Amino acid sequence: MKIIKYLLFACMTVSFWSCKQAPYNTFEDINIIQFGPAPADLYNSDRQLRNRVKAHTFVYEPEDKLQDTVYFDVYALGGKKNKDRFFKIEQEAVPDVENAVPGVHYQSFDKEGGALCVIKANTVHTQLPVVLLRDESLKKNTVVLKFKLQANEEFVLGEKEKLWREVSYTDQLSKPDGWTANVSRYYLGDYSAEKHRFMIKVTQQRWDEQMIVEAVPQTDLMMYYKAVLNAALIKYNNESTTGPLRDENRQLIVFPR
Repeated sequence: MKIIKYLLFACMTVSFWSCKQAPYNTFEDINIIQFGPAPADLYNSDRQLRNRVKAHTFVYEPEDKLQDTVYFDVYALGGKKNKDRFFKIEQEAVPDVENAVPGVHYQSFDKEGGALCVIKANTVHTQLPVVLLRDESLKKNTVVLKFKLQANEEFVLGEKEKLWREVSYTDQLSKPDGWTANVSRYYLGDYSAEKHRFMIKVTQQRWDEQMIVEAVPQTDLMMYYKAVLNAALIKYNNESTTGPLRDENRQLIVFPR
C-alpha cells in the first residue's frame, strides 16, 4: 500500500508541475481561444496580462500614410490542428470615451479584417493585425477601439481577463506606454502634450514608445536628458514674456530635479 500511495503521489506531482510549466499546452480535448503575452513572455506569470491596452499616434508619420497596424498575440489551447481555424472578434463599446467607428477609424473585423483572424494549420499562435485608419478627426480627438473574442464553431472562450484587448489612438501627441510611473517619478515628471512638444524641440528626439523603451534602461543617458530639459526649461521661463511654461491644462511644466 505504501508503494501504491507513493506512486500516486509521484504521478500527481508530475501532473501538477506539467500544468504549471505548460499552461498553454493543456486542455487537449477542447479548443480554447484567448489573447496572451508575446511568446517570449508566455511562461512568465508576471507578464500574462501585458499589452492588454496599447496607445498609438500617427503624428510622427508622413501625411500620406493613411493607415497603420498594431498587433496582438492570440493563442489556441488544445493543440495543433491540420487546418486553418478562424476565430471571431467583435468591438465592445467603452463608456464615456469616443469609440472608434469601423470603416472610418479601423478596418472592420467583419469584412476585410475577418480573413486575418486565423490560427494557421499546425500552429497554436498568431499575431492579430488590427488596421488603424488615419481619419481627419484624429487630429483633434483620440478614439478607443476595444474588442473581444467571440465563441464560434471552432473555439470556446478561455480565461475572462484574456478575452479582450484595447488600443487608443490619435493623430496628436499622446503618452507613450513606456512613460510609466517610475519614469515620471525619476526622470520626466507628469505627462502632458505640451511638455512632450517641448522635449521634442529641445532634444530633437521623438520621445515615442521606441525611443523611451531604449533610453530608460540607460540611467546615465536619462540623467543627461533630465539635466538638459531642466536647463532648457529654466532658460525658457527666464526669457519668457508671458510667464513660465504651462501645459494644455494650464499646469506648470516641471521636470524632477
